[in-house]
Amino acid sequence: MPATFPLNELRDKHVYWTEQYLLMAYLIDNSRTRVQYGSTYHFLRNRQQLNAFMHGRFHAGGGSLWFSQKGALSAGRVSASSQTSTLKSPQSFGT
Repeated sequence: MPATFPLNELRDKHVYWTEQYLLMAYLIDNSRTRVQYGSTYHFLRNRQQLNAFMHGRFHAGGGSLWFSQKGALSAGRVSASSQTSTLKSPQSFGT
């Protein structure tokens, strides 16, 4: 992640990066995150196993990346000492 661009994308369309590069920059050396599963990674490196896993029901591939994060928030803030989420009601976000 991310895979290199085909030459015609670089030359003809002037596409040099995607959001995958921003995600990669976020994940590199980030001790809070752990990658759980990457569809494209497995499609490129384990295509036979992925096709066998799908049993012909769905096309193998996709572009999803699943990751977990320590201290992840739903709609609140993280306490630095306890790493637990403190949720706030929607009315209190402006305060």
